[in-house]
Amino acid sequence: MSVEIYLSEVFRMLLFFVLLTAAWGKTAIFSLFQQNLVDSFYVPQKLGFIVAIGLIGSEWLLAFWLFFANSTRYWALLATLGLFILFSAIIIVVLVKDKLISCNCFGKAEQNISIYDLIRNLILILACSYILVLSPAHQSIALGAQLLLSGIAFIFFQLSIKLNDIAFLLRFKHGKTI
Repeated sequence: MSVEIYLSEVFRMLLFFVLLTAAWGKTAIFSLFQQNLVDSFYVPQKLGFIVAIGLIGSEWLLAFWLFFANSTRYWALLATLGLFILFSAIIIVVLVKDKLISCNCFGKAEQNISIYDLIRNLILILACSYILVLSPAHQSIALGAQLLLSGIAFIFFQLSIKLNDIAFLLRFKHGKTI
């Protein structure tokens, strides 16, 4: 097997972990997430519930679609790519307007949206794009290899959701506290 197949599997599992954790986190704080959409993102109060259900439902659906589907995975990847492009556009608007908004991307968060959220989304967009454009057709991978690749993807996932903290620690190490 070629390295492209293994890299594609790592990226697919990375996307799965991000979507699953985001859906789980938002579901756990549903009322707070819904109110945050209304307060911070100017979603009308009457639509807050519907938008929250739509976003969270999309993340749950895409996570499981990426995990289980083989024959229709292409469509799941296209939808995932569209979702991360949408999220990135929203983050860009927030950053350009210099707003202090907690997105609660993975549940209740104390940190505001930052450039690191955009960097994470750009990495996820590149991962989707790689699978869609450069990955060879789906081939089955031995269970042991799949578990190892999932472990690697989980490490990348953990790093991607902690970019803000990693940047803070690096700045602190070099004496540049905020």
